[in-house]
Amino acid sequence: MKKNTLLSVIMLLFCSGLSAQQLYSEDFENFTLGNVTTSSDGQTAGQGGWFFTSNYTLGQSVPFENLCQIQSDPAKGKVITMLPYSLYPYSIGGGSSINNNLNTVITNRTLGNDVLKLEIDFYTGPQSNSLNAIYFGLGKIDVLRVVGFTFDSDTGELKGTYYDATTTPLPTNYQTNLGNNSQPLTMPFNSWIRCVVYADYKNNKVVYEIPSLNISVENDFLENEPYPISITNNLPDAFIAYTQYYDPTDNGLLPTYKFDNLKVTALNQVLSTKEMLSNQFNLFPNPATDLVTISNQENIAVKQIKIYDLTGKLIDTQNFEKKSEIQLTVDNLTQGIYMLHLQTNEGVAVKKLIKK
Repeated sequence: MKKNTLLSVIMLLFCSGLSAQQLYSEDFENFTLGNVTTSSDGQTAGQGGWFFTSNYTLGQSVPFENLCQIQSDPAKGKVITMLPYSLYPYSIGGGSSINNNLNTVITNRTLGNDVLKLEIDFYTGPQSNSLNAIYFGLGKIDVLRVVGFTFDSDTGELKGTYYDATTTPLPTNYQTNLGNNSQPLTMPFNSWIRCVVYADYKNNKVVYEIPSLNISVENDFLENEPYPISITNNLPDAFIAYTQYYDPTDNGLLPTYKFDNLKVTALNQVLSTKEMLSNQFNLFPNPATDLVTISNQENIAVKQIKIYDLTGKLIDTQNFEKKSEIQLTVDNLTQGIYMLHLQTNEGVAVKKLIKK
């Protein structure tokens, strides 16, 4: 079961001096299937406070509220979906956007929690042969983007991106390749991807992560504005996704994009997704002699566990049927310290085990 809540209470977790405050979480399970809003003018709040804007509604008063829907996905359950324009001329230069105003929860975060973390599942949709792309991430309603990702539906390239208004002579949308050695990262079409980004205003850094691929890329962020000016002038107030469509042939290849499991957290320092994931798991007993129970409170399913010694040598591999609580047999291990690598759909968690 997925969890769904807009948190008005502050949840503090302490780990290695880290203060993590969950500001917002949504998985759309409590939404009703069908249109998210009753209008596509961007002014009418729909389910869960979400807004939908169609460029053609703004420019020509043509209603398109049916292009933003809650749909049932076989892998995820209910998800929020951005559908494409289907008719010429709307497929030329057409665009639409969704947003949820997070100004109150972000503004009222705990003092000093000036690292914002966004986590979201993104569905890449079908490949297109035209200039179709989407941005999704944290933004300001008037600027659209602050920090997040762009996906090119022609090439399949996923890039990190952030907006810098201080560059001259014009503001700049910086884009970062996420592949090895700064090469482009190409993602499969019609696939779900967990995307994570940290906006570290304290250190003028941005970190992009794709947990399932063990990708973590750091780059400079708002380097012309030292902290705290960096966060004062560039604090996002919403989650935003907006599309760019251009298909003059109207050949039906315009992509459909989907989102699920959106989470925004405020922290006082960057903690990698692997570390955050690892903190969700508990081992008992530890030290252990023959059997150790591995559990978590988030119902994160474990598919496989690899056991390494401190030299990095792989000692054992055990597979599981995606269980959130596991009985791991360790009686065949000699006394010592081992690192357990827990493979999950959210990435790899690492826990230390002491064998008596």
